[in-house]
Amino acid sequence: MPDYPPLAFIKQIATHCPTSLYVYLLLWEKIDTLGLVSIAKRDIKLDYLMSPSIFTKNLLALVREGLVSIIEDEKEIIELELVLWTDFAPESDIKLI
Repeated sequence: MPDYPPLAFIKQIATHCPTSLYVYLLLWEKIDTLGLVSIAKRDIKLDYLMSPSIFTKNLLALVREGLVSIIEDEKEIIELELVLWTDFAPESDIKLI
């Protein structure tokens, strides 16, 4: 998994919702090999250095951009899926390393 998201995604966020870019980069640091991220709601203040309501606002902006999907929003845990380049490439063009 690359250390950072594709430049096209960063440009899209910087253009349309720049305040969400910090959250997106932090989510990308926590991504697993399937593009999933689990966040404990109680850890949002410490891990993202913002209130849960501002985090939610930034997260919803990323959802509107089509770069993040909320899989489950349980009482204590938020499950997210980040869009990867492989989600756009035809299967025949994907080269696994």
